[in-house]
Amino acid sequence: MRLSRINLLLGATVLLMAVFAGFSLIPDETSAVTRLTKQDPRSLRHIRIDRGDGNVLAFERNLTGWRMTIPYNRIANPDKLHAVVRIAAAPSHRRFAVEDTDPAELGFSPPPVHLQLDGELLEIGGTEPIRRRRYVRIGEWVHLIDDLFQHHLLAVPETFVQSPQAGRNTD
Repeated sequence: MRLSRINLLLGATVLLMAVFAGFSLIPDETSAVTRLTKQDPRSLRHIRIDRGDGNVLAFERNLTGWRMTIPYNRIANPDKLHAVVRIAAAPSHRRFAVEDTDPAELGFSPPPVHLQLDGELLEIGGTEPIRRRRYVRIGEWVHLIDDLFQHHLLAVPETFVQSPQAGRNTD
């Protein structure tokens, strides 16, 4: 009889712990994720990538999709552009004022990449040493985001051009 009471008490304890753990997993308003920009990646129309070395890529979206306008006038690879526009909605893990930073320490002297999304300038800097997150300056703020975009921004222009084979049925 005594063993069953102990088991019952242990079972009730485990059940209460599970209930409290479930409540702690429910996000509250204070834990909301801050996005890098307020822009919706699906509504972007103009992208400009300036790498600071004279290499500039520009794209426009119309009713038929994305088109590269600089350095080539070609249909753009929609998958590659999708990867780039996702930066607009990237979660900002931390944000601090530009005036509280040393631009050279964060890789902004000069920034290796200027990215314009519908005219909003994002300056892409270096990475922080601990979690390897990327510094992005927008106006008076510096954000830390996961470094998932840099390789797309530095890719050669030809990777942004739609392949002539894309969409072609090979049956």
